[in-house]
Amino acid sequence: MAPYDAEELMTKFIDIRTKTIPSLSKPEFLGRAETQKLATERANAVFTHRAAILAILDRYEETLGKRWRNKSIELRRKVLMSAYPTMPSHHRPDFEAIRTESPAQTILATRFPEAFSLPSLNMEDLTKPKSLLMLLNSRGRHDPALFDYGQLVSWNARPGIYQMMWQGIGIQPGEGLIVLEIQRRILDFLQRCAEDLPLHDTRIPVQPSIKTSEPNAATIKQGLMSSSLLEETMEAPYSVPGLDLDRLGSFLSAKRDEAEDHIWSLREDPSYFRYCIGVSSEHQEVQIAGVDGSKHPMLGTTKFWDFLLKQAVLDAYMVFASWDDLYQAANQLISLRSQYASEIQPSMPLPTEYDVALCHFSFSVDQLVEGTLTIYKRAMMASPGLRGHYASRTQNWKGNTIEVVAKANSRKKDKFRWHLEQLFMLDQVSLHGLEVLSDNAERVILDPGNRVDRARVSPYVASILSDLSLLGEIRRQLGLLRPGIPMTEPIRCADQLKAFIQRMELNGRLKTAFEEGIQLSAVGTPLAKFTYPLDKPLNAKTTRILQEAERNLDRFWNKVDSHIIQHGGTSLHTKLINIIRIREIRRTPDWKDVNSEVRKLDKALEELSVKTTLLELEARTENTVSHTTQQLPVPKVKTRGTAS
Repeated sequence: MAPYDAEELMTKFIDIRTKTIPSLSKPEFLGRAETQKLATERANAVFTHRAAILAILDRYEETLGKRWRNKSIELRRKVLMSAYPTMPSHHRPDFEAIRTESPAQTILATRFPEAFSLPSLNMEDLTKPKSLLMLLNSRGRHDPALFDYGQLVSWNARPGIYQMMWQGIGIQPGEGLIVLEIQRRILDFLQRCAEDLPLHDTRIPVQPSIKTSEPNAATIKQGLMSSSLLEETMEAPYSVPGLDLDRLGSFLSAKRDEAEDHIWSLREDPSYFRYCIGVSSEHQEVQIAGVDGSKHPMLGTTKFWDFLLKQAVLDAYMVFASWDDLYQAANQLISLRSQYASEIQPSMPLPTEYDVALCHFSFSVDQLVEGTLTIYKRAMMASPGLRGHYASRTQNWKGNTIEVVAKANSRKKDKFRWHLEQLFMLDQVSLHGLEVLSDNAERVILDPGNRVDRARVSPYVASILSDLSLLGEIRRQLGLLRPGIPMTEPIRCADQLKAFIQRMELNGRLKTAFEEGIQLSAVGTPLAKFTYPLDKPLNAKTTRILQEAERNLDRFWNKVDSHIIQHGGTSLHTKLINIIRIREIRRTPDWKDVNSEVRKLDKALEELSVKTTLLELEARTENTVSHTTQQLPVPKVKTRGTAS
């Protein structure tokens, strides 16, 4: 392809992106000489800053870490402000910019360009004990190429270079210059901080010069290590980037096991079943009043409960199958990554088999993300603490689709809810990334200053956010494989969909079986029939209640299983025989009067004790008699006359 054609197509591509993405400065198409000059200047600056930071870390890192952690927040602010006088004060300053400006202002001429190019440099995050130290360590002790690597290459210098860019392996030169400038700014800021820190305390001892540049990660996370996914996500901008498939595999294994436990608990535990159905009923859109304040006519009806109970069964098994699919795919990727370790290079196309497996894995992630976002939107708006901000326009309930709108002027006044609602909008998810929005939502909820707002978020909504955080982290790590945005893939989307449908065959069969019609409200309601007083003392009465609740639950699942067999040929667990572990459903045994049994046992023990005592007495008597008989002196017989 001729250079002019490539430039024209790339210009159109950049125009499309900059019309919708405010955080992307529009790259310029410069001549080769000017581009090379700017790239060399910025690259030299990057390496100069990094060398200065490394020299300081080699001599001061351990002591500076201790001093930084011991500084007050105000002293930390002074150091940061000295290095970056206009540093934003809040976490994710780009979100604040979006809330402040209109969409047109943000895209055409934002007043906060650095909020979009350097969102991780903010007071709220960097005044925490670890963030600055992690950033200094990751950027100072690792080659800049680990974060951004590039080489200026002419369109015609190497066959397939244009196609590599469209595969996401490379980026347009103008974008490359922006990346270099961002990295230069970060390293310049870090050098200023590193040089300023010792000057604030002249007592800091000079450590022996260290020639090695190995990272001193233990120093940074000393006493502060945590395995929580939320913390890892929040620390990601300050850490060394890298795809950790083993770590993702462990998270997916945990989610798969959790989904499996959910299925068995629904089948075995009446109280768990009642709780889950009750929670689900409180997060349905029919709970939202109409624009005139009226209650939805379907709420509490047989149709409502039939839909709810059917959906609970479908969700339990379909979610399990989805997490299992991701878990199996992750294990395959781990195996292939090991197999092709020597061929995986940042600047080269991925091995075909590995690339295809990644595409299938990414497609499965996207499908689960789409479904989870839909559930989150409905549940969040209908949750007890937030439904008052919304109104239902549609009173004709078709399936589970209801048109819900925010009440007038409620969104701008509610900053907390604004952050939660960003996950509603697919354009925002695409713009910022799922990992950023889910992390931001969880951070806002967990903010110690938001205790009142936190109470508005139900545990059910929080659990969905947790799932979105994991899916977002998977997406973030997959994005590390390619510096650019891939416009082509090694397998067609239609083929990815076909393979996904084959893997999710169970889900398709379940949907088909339930489309045949099944009424579960008769065996699934009222929920009071699943009362399960395990917390009360066990006696004949509570045993009968426990057993009755268990029988009611068994009737429910017997109807479900019979329907599936009738319309699908085999039971649910037969379909899952290769992936689900079979467990025995435990049931409460018949009551036995324990007190009566204890009294009988006590009486028997008492009688035995008496008999034992008598036997012991007899034995001692016999021993005493026998011993006395043996010890009596033998009387002497006189043979010589009588005593006088």
